[in-house]
Amino acid sequence: AAAYVSRLDAMGEAAGRHIERHVEQTGDYSLISRIKRFNQYLFTDERFVGNRDRYEDPRNSCLNEVLDRRTGIPITLSLVYMEVGRRTGLRVDGVNFPGHFLVRVPEQGDGVAGRLIIDPFHAGALLSERDCRRLLQKHVGTEVAFSKSLLAPATRAQIVVRMLLNLKRLYVHMRSFPQARDATELLLAVTPSALSELRDRGLLAYHLNDLTSALRDLQTYLKLASMGEMDKEPPAEHLQIWEHVKPLRRPVATLN
Repeated sequence: AAAYVSRLDAMGEAAGRHIERHVEQTGDYSLISRIKRFNQYLFTDERFVGNRDRYEDPRNSCLNEVLDRRTGIPITLSLVYMEVGRRTGLRVDGVNFPGHFLVRVPEQGDGVAGRLIIDPFHAGALLSERDCRRLLQKHVGTEVAFSKSLLAPATRAQIVVRMLLNLKRLYVHMRSFPQARDATELLLAVTPSALSELRDRGLLAYHLNDLTSALRDLQTYLKLASMGEMDKEPPAEHLQIWEHVKPLRRPVATLN
């Protein structure tokens, strides 16, 4: 980990020198000019690029692999952008935009910075509100209505959760259930009250033939979910989980 921090430090120092040289040569101190020069350093000089050919590769979700391979998905390239940018003196926040992670420069004195929405997956493209609306339509259709709240700065916890959800989804798709369960364990460490993760950990334990853990998690999930439902009829999902629990009880009893 220390080696990758050192690499980010070195990249930040190099990017800072490029920006300073650009400002001295052009006399342009504007924020947008500095960001464009920063983009040139990161995406032209350092050759970071969005991995369109192998988007589903789990390595795209691991920051160390992204730094080694110079390619990743929106959220990991955004993290590189944020961390290198911070080291140059630029404050860059993540944006937990549905379907496609972005970054933004927060509001400053003239208010212009608040309108700079940046897409590191597409070489630091600057996005207008219309661009963001199109991006939302492309990735989620009409499921989510556009609002400016979608462009709010993301918390660190939101960023970590989104990265872990990406990894879990990929590992489940690949049927790499041990790795998927590891990701789910981390998700529960960050968000202990996430019932869906408790359910998924139980289902993954079931697939891994860890019957005791599966029964524990799925029974706890059903209990907590039913408390949330109060007097409502149990949803179909709860009934499906119950169908997993019933056959587990006898074999688990024989193990105790």
